[in-house]
Amino acid sequence: MNYKHQILLITTLYLIAAVNANSQQNNYPIRFWDIQMINGLIGTEGEYKYQNIFLRNSYKDKLKNSTITGQLILNTQSYFYHPNLLTLETNFQFNPGTRKNIYLVIPDRTDIVIGESVRGNVRFLQSLPINLSAFSQYSHIFTNREYTTDLESNNFSYGGIFNYRNKVAPINLSFQDNKMSQTELRTNRKYLNDRTNIKLNSSFEFSKMDENKLSASFDSYKNEYSNLHKISSNISTFTFNTVLKLDSSAQNKIFSNILYSQNQGYIDYEKYQLAESFLYFLEKKLKLLGNFNYNKMVGTEFINSQQNINFRLEHELFKSVKSHIFFENIRNNQSFSNEQLNNYGSGVLYSKKIPKGILTLSYNYSKQNVEKKNFENNLLILNEKIVLTNTEITILSNPFIDVYSIIIKSLTNDIIYRENIDYILIRRDNFLEVQRLPGGLIEDGSEVFVDYRAETQPSYKYDSYSSTFYSSISLLENLFEFYFRLLSNNYYNINTTYANILKITSQKVFGIKINYKFITAGFELDNYESNIVPLKSKRYYLRAGSKLFDNLSLSITGNLKFVELLEDKNEQEFHDINSMINYRLTSNLDLKLETNHRVQKGMGMNLDLGIFRGELRFNYREFYFSFGAESYNRNFIEEKINYIGGFIRLQRKF
Repeated sequence: MNYKHQILLITTLYLIAAVNANSQQNNYPIRFWDIQMINGLIGTEGEYKYQNIFLRNSYKDKLKNSTITGQLILNTQSYFYHPNLLTLETNFQFNPGTRKNIYLVIPDRTDIVIGESVRGNVRFLQSLPINLSAFSQYSHIFTNREYTTDLESNNFSYGGIFNYRNKVAPINLSFQDNKMSQTELRTNRKYLNDRTNIKLNSSFEFSKMDENKLSASFDSYKNEYSNLHKISSNISTFTFNTVLKLDSSAQNKIFSNILYSQNQGYIDYEKYQLAESFLYFLEKKLKLLGNFNYNKMVGTEFINSQQNINFRLEHELFKSVKSHIFFENIRNNQSFSNEQLNNYGSGVLYSKKIPKGILTLSYNYSKQNVEKKNFENNLLILNEKIVLTNTEITILSNPFIDVYSIIIKSLTNDIIYRENIDYILIRRDNFLEVQRLPGGLIEDGSEVFVDYRAETQPSYKYDSYSSTFYSSISLLENLFEFYFRLLSNNYYNINTTYANILKITSQKVFGIKINYKFITAGFELDNYESNIVPLKSKRYYLRAGSKLFDNLSLSITGNLKFVELLEDKNEQEFHDINSMINYRLTSNLDLKLETNHRVQKGMGMNLDLGIFRGELRFNYREFYFSFGAESYNRNFIEEKINYIGGFIRLQRKF
């Protein structure tokens, strides 16, 4: 028997094993092709839209549109010969009509609407240790970012997964290719992204006392935003993680992480990372934690290495008093500077029941010794991580930054954001503040990386201390809560030319909170004294949500924040009020109402946005009928849009 016959015989035996695997599935009939499930929906929708536009350049326009569109959804599940051999799942959605032309005139204000989409998923030999799956997907959707920027997106992706299940070292190999083209309809700016990813994972054990995971990832990015920023990068990453149990109870452990990454393209660099940590209980109420981290990045223009060692000893007394002490040493060596930091301190947390309530007190104190030697006149910062939110002020770490060198990008380094579209920069004395813009690519609360160059300060040396104190009293089973927080950060033994670049802060926060059944309401007063951005703020908030009756549910969220920037003598306001009502009038008839109102006032961020939606839905057996209305009014940096729309929808499920 030659090797071809041997391969054919082995393949035949393997397929027979696949069909006979898992005897509980053997009741499926053997067929060339068997369709197990078909369901879906067919419907039609009539829409009316009216929109007024007023732009900063005095451009005005009135748009009206009415149309009838269709809707078709089809889902299937089938198998070839036997489910253990090959199964196929398909999902298809299509909205025929003139929807594409509608969106180019008046975008829809709903969160997401699908023009057309199709997905197929194939699983092969799913019952055997070696199995495969593959998928392909296309979608054409219309959506918006925060109701300020209207988008049309085309996405196409395909890929597959190979699994080898075994007791020694299971292997998972995946491949995925994704292409996306996104257009901002009103500005015609385009965002193109092409990503290919190959990932290999495996886990194994040498004994019952360890757990190990090994992975390798290969990413290829091609990115273009608004015909200006083009990125092409190839990233290879290898990681090894292990957990070593020091006793049979697995209470004491050692954790290890080893990483190597290579980036070629937009920025060429290599990254090495070693992280070791342990958890050890010296006795029942006393535990010791330790960490060692080493990171090194080597690029064409820089070499950065950082070493971090820290220890923390925690103790618990009578379940009411928890205390800790810690020590940390950081060494940061770069091409242009060397920095050493020692940080040590302690803290205590006390929680005690009192008549009618609970008293909580905590205090933390830390002291730092910092010494930095600079060798060059210019400083290169790569991947400084910051968080951008609508209501918080974010300041970059270093002063005297070259504003033209700033690059803000995603954590995956595949998107470069644009100033005055995705974010704005504001001077704060010698520092820079970064603010996200609503409707840009940066979502509220996102973490981003920032690269920039700054003027290097003369070598410096100083000591600093920081302390935080927190107290709260909760009364009448948490009906009332009063809290106070005090934060202080200061410096001494300063040896530097520019002492004003050190961020001295003193913050006092006082708050009151009321929790009654499904309602939470509160007030918070914040006095933030700083030599960089001193401010005072007041915040009022309300959260309520409940199912009032079997047929009525209500939710409302309100947040009002007033910020006074003392040094700039500017004021900022943030108002957010959202409400939703679901009312089931009968078993076949229900009403849904939703309102949203957002107001932002301040430098470069003025926004007034109001939205109302209402929908009445009726169903009888498999027929579904609904009609609704929507109103949208936006005033964003002197650009106004007034929109009103309505629809009638009829659907039949099968």
